Amino acid sequence: MNHSFEKRSIVTIWENNRTNDHNGMIERWGAEAALVARPFLEVEVRRLPSGGYAFLRAISEGKTVATAARIATETTPSFDIVSNLKLIDDAKLAVDIQEAVGVPKDQHEERDAA
Repeated sequence: MNHSFEKRSIVTIWENNRTNDHNGMIERWGAEAALVARPFLEVEVRRLPSGGYAFLRAISEGKTVATAARIATETTPSFDIVSNLKLIDDAKLAVDIQEAVGVPKDQHEERDAA
């Protein structure tokens, strides 16, 4: 998994160059966060939902989902956990989900903060 945040329209540029449906003009320029994944044979580039970069970065650093969601919400108040979890499922990024071992449920976030 590779995640990227660019100050350019990286996904829009990617999509524009992969299809012949456009005249080559990009009408909307703006910063986009992208997820580049290859769960099977094809490389997939997806635009991350609001707060998605902070969320995926925290998860890739070993944070729990709860802590990653808190970090993403602090970074981007419009963060939506459902759309971000759906992206992880659609992109086939999660192979396994585990409960933190040896840490009482009420202390998961405390463990991540350390």
